[in-house]
Amino acid sequence: WKQINEFEIDNYWKLFWKLKICLGCHATELMKMTNENLIEDELGTWFHWGVNHHKISNYKNGIEHRVYIHPKVKELITEHLKAYDVEKYWFFSRSLNFGSDKQKMMNENVPSTRWQRFKQKSNVAFPNSTFRHALYTFLYSKGMNPEVVTGHCYRGSVGKENYMNWADPTILKQFKDTGFAYQQAIIEALGKDF
Repeated sequence: WKQINEFEIDNYWKLFWKLKICLGCHATELMKMTNENLIEDELGTWFHWGVNHHKISNYKNGIEHRVYIHPKVKELITEHLKAYDVEKYWFFSRSLNFGSDKQKMMNENVPSTRWQRFKQKSNVAFPNSTFRHALYTFLYSKGMNPEVVTGHCYRGSVGKENYMNWADPTILKQFKDTGFAYQQAIIEALGKDF
């Protein structure tokens, strides 16, 4: 996080990487983000990714995802949306943001290229996919279930995949509690640097 603050010169990309750190998202999930994916309910703020948003989601299996957003993480998002004139996708290739292409999502290779550039400047050695590994490992170390961070994202048994009611309020509360615990740990570890 601190390396991103120091070596990533673009605030647009700073938020992209920070969301990957806080949420364990795939780059493709974030690339498709629009205001419609940010929802509120009685439990708080969520990213809701409908069918076909996630790489394992399609119209045949009907998989959707929900990821809880900590209030402090929401502040980062709100500041980003204020700073940029976002017409559709939160993260887009600026080279495409002209004329008829201004609604176009960035190319899938852009985050990898950007991370490689960041690694060279900062001497960070790890791939950005390890943010997800950190989330998973941390939650297991605290006796929490990482499978409820994004619901269907961590597929398991046939029973879990096909028969679990992911919309059940008690399950959603587990999503919130688990997501909150990880994001709060990052916030506390960073202190004023968050």
